[in-house]
Amino acid sequence: MQYNSLPGTSIANSRKGRRLCEYMRNINIYYKLLPVAVIILTALLYSKAVFNGFVDYDDNGFVLNNPYLRDFSWHGFTAIFTNFIYGAYSPLTTLLYYLTYNSFGLNPLPYHLLNVLIHLLNVWLVFKVTHQLSGKKFTALVVMVLFAVHPMNAESVAWVSSLKDVLFAFFYLLSLSFYLRYLKTGLLAKYYHIALVFFIASLMSKSAAVTLPVLLIAIDIYKGRVINLKSLSEKVPFLLLSVLFGILTIFSEGAYGALNENIADYSFLNRLFILSSAITSYIIKVVAPVNLSAAHYLPGLIEGRLPLAYYCALPLLLLFLLFIAWFALKKTSSFLRKEIIFGLCFFFITISVMLRNCWFGYMHTCERYVYITYIGLFYIIGQFISKTKYNTWIYVTIPAFSIVIIAFCFQTWERIGIWKNDLTLCTDVINENPDATRFYYMRANFEKNEGDIDDAIADCSKCIELEPKTDYFYYSRSSLYDMSGNIELAIKDYNMAIELKPTALMYSNRGFDHYRSGDMKSAMADYDNAILLDPTFSKAYFNRATLKINMGDLPGAIEDYNSLLKMNLNIVNAYFFRGIAYVKMNDTLNACKDWRRAAELGNEKAPEMIRQFCR
Repeated sequence: MQYNSLPGTSIANSRKGRRLCEYMRNINIYYKLLPVAVIILTALLYSKAVFNGFVDYDDNGFVLNNPYLRDFSWHGFTAIFTNFIYGAYSPLTTLLYYLTYNSFGLNPLPYHLLNVLIHLLNVWLVFKVTHQLSGKKFTALVVMVLFAVHPMNAESVAWVSSLKDVLFAFFYLLSLSFYLRYLKTGLLAKYYHIALVFFIASLMSKSAAVTLPVLLIAIDIYKGRVINLKSLSEKVPFLLLSVLFGILTIFSEGAYGALNENIADYSFLNRLFILSSAITSYIIKVVAPVNLSAAHYLPGLIEGRLPLAYYCALPLLLLFLLFIAWFALKKTSSFLRKEIIFGLCFFFITISVMLRNCWFGYMHTCERYVYITYIGLFYIIGQFISKTKYNTWIYVTIPAFSIVIIAFCFQTWERIGIWKNDLTLCTDVINENPDATRFYYMRANFEKNEGDIDDAIADCSKCIELEPKTDYFYYSRSSLYDMSGNIELAIKDYNMAIELKPTALMYSNRGFDHYRSGDMKSAMADYDNAILLDPTFSKAYFNRATLKINMGDLPGAIEDYNSLLKMNLNIVNAYFFRGIAYVKMNDTLNACKDWRRAAELGNEKAPEMIRQFCR
């Protein structure tokens, strides 16, 4: 660009023109550097997540115990695309777990790094899509930074099992971006087809992508496109795919049992209040993200009634929507009115499929559900702040926005740390949900593995207090009492567990505690009951045989060892101890045969018995 004065132009005007050009050049550099700065800030913020571990909250199903990750063959690869996995059909998500597992095993760092990297890509895509929608880089920057650091998004990035959320959002945003190119380039077909391909990828990452066809119609209206048969027919392939994946989701959830049967306890009216409460909570938390938690359970009923706060939510939501309608129609320019309507449509369209959880699931709200949804509300904020830069309000909005972003960064940093391990996660959930039985149990298991037996017992006791009719809570606490050496209390818990739900394992374990306490008769009765319940339960046969040796019933012991070896010929200790029973009966020949077989299978004590008794 030339800065020389045009003929007839004064020197003052020429200098003014040069200053304006310099200002515009600086602004362009500013707009190029700021998105990069936001990406760097986000990377630094989420670097903490890379050093988190796995948690026993879906990570076991999606990664740690997922059988589809272990078969690194063509059959294993195709199985990912032909099976429901952990109650979902999300083959691309599972494929990424598959590749990560077969490259790095169960090292949690690569899994967390994958989430963070995809989030960084999404931050950039949010900037691009928002710029395409608004035509304003300033708006795009505001939305970008909100999306990058908002505390409600921490769960989606810091939790390994939430890979499906960041991955579906990645393809969802790519589809949106290419659709907007399609509109801008005069409906160039190649961009339409690319948008459709990315939509399929988004659906194969998480079925929540089914909302895209409706959002595309909202974008058409927002961009001033005429809604006619042609524009609607373009959405038919998108819509058919949404229906197909919606049906797959229903089947997968039904097969896995993801739907909450207890939801029937809530009347239609109560569910409506819960739904309105969830929407209200999501809207409030976009500006005031308080009381965050990995789990927000449906409220308990007291004589068929919800807590009072839930009944207040519906009128509060209606008042909010009425105020927005009045504000948009009466108090704003046509520009901002349009932004408010579009932003709310974006929010309600994308959150709609998530709200079914209030109707059929276990959770009241989930923070990961707003990962893509909040872009609509961020867009309204971005357009509002963008508008203020042309008036004196900019001196209020920019400092206030900066303070909010700094606060969000600190809060997000804290939330990332919540996902470090089961102890930090469960403690955080319990602080917000004192009745979250599942998380007391998860924390007890973590404490048990860490050797904190007393704390684990306390958490199991809390589980029993909250759900006194659940057998495995008693069973878990009894095993902890066993570890602490308190056999008497362990037997009491086994008694309660067996009363609630008798199993062969519980009888066998209680039998062992009776044996340790010297009550041989009760131990024998428990082993008999265990075998009666499960005639293939090898542990009970082995323990009963050992008990019979101690009680002098050598033929009975040999009979149990025989039964055991009929089920499995390679049980080393069965040969070794049957040999002991034989030698006590003065049958050295059979005893030596058993010890030689035990030695072949790797029993370290058998060679000494052979040297001592076998000539």
